[in-house]
Amino acid sequence: MPKETHEDRTAKPSKSAAARIWSAVSWAMVLAIIALAVALVGVRLLGLQPVAVLSPSMTPAYGVGDLVYVMPTEPERIEEGDALTFVANEQGIIVTHRVVRADRENRCFYTKGDANENPDGAPVIYENAIGVVKFSLPGLGYVSSYLTSKSGRYVGIALGLTVALLMILPGIFRPDQARQEKPDSGDAQYSRG
Repeated sequence: MPKETHEDRTAKPSKSAAARIWSAVSWAMVLAIIALAVALVGVRLLGLQPVAVLSPSMTPAYGVGDLVYVMPTEPERIEEGDALTFVANEQGIIVTHRVVRADRENRCFYTKGDANENPDGAPVIYENAIGVVKFSLPGLGYVSSYLTSKSGRYVGIALGLTVALLMILPGIFRPDQARQEKPDSGDAQYSRG
């Protein structure tokens, strides 16, 4: 009987092309979902608040559908020229516009959208200031807005479950290594002692 070598013990059965494609697609989806989770939720661990841009008032700096990341900032540290995210009215509408003047005496900011001809009608009081935009990701605001809607939450849950299934199913249908060919009983060697 030939002696088993180290290579024989460590050799793994090769995967079929379909299995390799399945694995690549599964991992790509997992990585995409992780990246999306970091972009939408994980940044909060760094103190950033993601906010979707819903109007063209800040074009070209931030377009409709962009996701801006806002760092909460003390009003005293907000300067002229900063892109300020603030609560605009009693309905809680959040807006991002450029600070054109900081009125420290009256504790308010005068703002204007980059694409607007005129400044905003009402000043932003310090208490309504959320923070300053640090950076943005184009198009991710659409995804964020959708995933925070009722139907979007269901789609997000379904997507997560689908990816989990994609990761689990190959293991279920893969032939178990224990089922591989077993040696015939005639090949077994017994020693009497």
